[in-house]
Amino acid sequence: MIFVILNLYILLAFYLFTKRKFAQPLSESILSICTLLIAQIVITQLILGVLGFLTDIYLLIFNITISSVFIFLSRNHIQNIQSFASHDYKIFSSLIRNSYTPYNLLLILMLTLTTLWIAAAAYLLPPRAIDDITYHLTTIIEFIKQNKIFILPIEYRPHVTMPLNAELIFMWPLIFFKNDHSIGIVQYFVALIGIVVIYRFSRLFSIGSKISLFVSLLFIFSPVVLAQLF
Repeated sequence: MIFVILNLYILLAFYLFTKRKFAQPLSESILSICTLLIAQIVITQLILGVLGFLTDIYLLIFNITISSVFIFLSRNHIQNIQSFASHDYKIFSSLIRNSYTPYNLLLILMLTLTTLWIAAAAYLLPPRAIDDITYHLTTIIEFIKQNKIFILPIEYRPHVTMPLNAELIFMWPLIFFKNDHSIGIVQYFVALIGIVVIYRFSRLFSIGSKISLFVSLLFIFSPVVLAQLF
């Protein structure tokens, strides 16, 4: 619960912060917020990891402090948060209405079922792929055990000691939940961001909203993406 509340608090801070540019399209606003969220997660873990304080308590305090600063900087917009949310909801509702086709509805239903399945799999099943066990999780689990980020001994195979990029995002829920069942949620979250990215690019190329929504939803059902989610 603390993990969920912390992420929502960070999202709220960046939601208010990005609303200083109210004319920003909703898709760009979502991408800005998600990018800032990921950046804050990675940077705070790196700072605390280098200092040797990579624990859930320090991460909680550090991120709450940073987000509180962003909320303070956006304090003039707090009273307008209801109107911001109402405005975004109207835009989203209009997008769904204007983009309705039987194919898009089918993809939305499939996405809903996929979401339920991934949530159940994340809760019940630990990572089991050979890459997860020998590559992606090896380094960050050692970081968590030692409460710091450091270079692993050179006698380890080079490809095991190398990952220090996207794995830092996987480390975020791992630190708080104390287990590896939540790893799948991270990749699903990134896949959802990919849907928004494709939709925004399609609209920038003047592709209609119906086709833009179709191709963006189709992205998550491509075999290579599905293979990475499970």
